[in-house]
Amino acid sequence: MWSLKSWQGRFVEHPLPAAERLRAYAGWCNAVEGNTTFYATPTRETVRTWAGQTGPEFRMVLKLPRPVTHEHRLTGADEQLRGFLDAIEPLGARVHALWVQLPASFGPSDVPLLAAFLRRLPSGYRCAVEVRHPAFFAGAATQLEDVLVAAGAEWVPFDTTAFFAAAPTSDAERDAWLKKPRLPRRTAALTSWPIVRYLGRDDRQQTVDGWRGWARQAAAWLREGRSPTFFIHTPDNADAPQLARDFHAAVAALLPGLPPLPEPLPVGPLTLF
Repeated sequence: MWSLKSWQGRFVEHPLPAAERLRAYAGWCNAVEGNTTFYATPTRETVRTWAGQTGPEFRMVLKLPRPVTHEHRLTGADEQLRGFLDAIEPLGARVHALWVQLPASFGPSDVPLLAAFLRRLPSGYRCAVEVRHPAFFAGAATQLEDVLVAAGAEWVPFDTTAFFAAAPTSDAERDAWLKKPRLPRRTAALTSWPIVRYLGRDDRQQTVDGWRGWARQAAAWLREGRSPTFFIHTPDNADAPQLARDFHAAVAALLPGLPPLPEPLPVGPLTLF
């Protein structure tokens, strides 16, 4: 996301036209998860505005549409996939990776479907796969890793271990408790561009404590010459832009010389009109 009601007047100007919200977000963070593309494929005109609001180095990890991954389970949705790829073409190199988030029912027996799908994708796109079936974290990892490595694709871990370390204490946490996957942490990278999704807590200190290992891992990957992308979430994401910058600062403390994030645009006082 790059627009949230609770960010308005805090991290971005309010009011702010829809065509300027990504530009404001890009002042805080240099990458974004394109989650909305799961629910609807944007028009090329809309995508052109995204390109116009971001620099060429900005990273977008765009989730494939629901019909491709969940309804058709990677088979028989070529028309929807072609429509999606055509729509996002104006972004060019800003498309850091296509995000293939698979349903929890997509298990080891379905891996051949994933292999065939990855072979059909145009070679110009990276592919980042997120799986949620417990078997992949309990002995069936090698089969999936072999397919991903052969395709030059990455395995995206969604680390919720810090979130599930204690019972929920708010409505947002209780909602996430029912919806988010509860799986072991995975820290192995298959490519030079690992992508990590991390879910913290409402409590800032618990969120920070939970990401300390990831900060060390990010620094290690950078020393190895890799270029990781981290997305920092909390149940309500109200403080996500600042938390993302704080995570970057934690990595920079371990790795002096890490390039800084962009400077946010100034935010004026809230107005009624």
